[in-house]
Amino acid sequence: IYVCSPAGVKTQFSTGQPRRISFQGGDAFEVDLPEQVIKLQRREFFRIPTPIANPVLCQFLDHPAGELSLPLADISLGGAALVLSTAQAAKFHVADHYQVSIELKPFGVLQVQLEIRHLIPVQHKNGQESIRAGCCFANMNTPRETMVQRYVANLERERRALVR
Repeated sequence: IYVCSPAGVKTQFSTGQPRRISFQGGDAFEVDLPEQVIKLQRREFFRIPTPIANPVLCQFLDHPAGELSLPLADISLGGAALVLSTAQAAKFHVADHYQVSIELKPFGVLQVQLEIRHLIPVQHKNGQESIRAGCCFANMNTPRETMVQRYVANLERERRALVR
């Protein structure tokens, strides 16, 4: 059984024995293509997209480039994702920690530490590219968790009302 994590998504498959090869001047191994690949995407928390028309902004209070304000793509109790341009993404690195402020209207302002967990290129339907920064909240406590839970539940209620 082979296990890997392309783009942070745990994936596993089984196939034949690996063979040693030379690839781009270095040692590597190759295997036959598997008949089946299993993606093990385990989410601990419900993740919901944030509004596009009225974006939720994440204010970076201690970024070396100065104060930054970036839109959230989604949010959950465990973290959030940011949408970055290529130029903005160059200012962030996996494992960086930042103090941020996120206004979760009408519930309040979430003051929390954000850890960059992964940076993934995204190709949009219109052909434009951006970088999705997956982040986790690093210092949550009960009042902060309650605020995020209320905000996520409110967004879900609003989305269901639009569908009806």
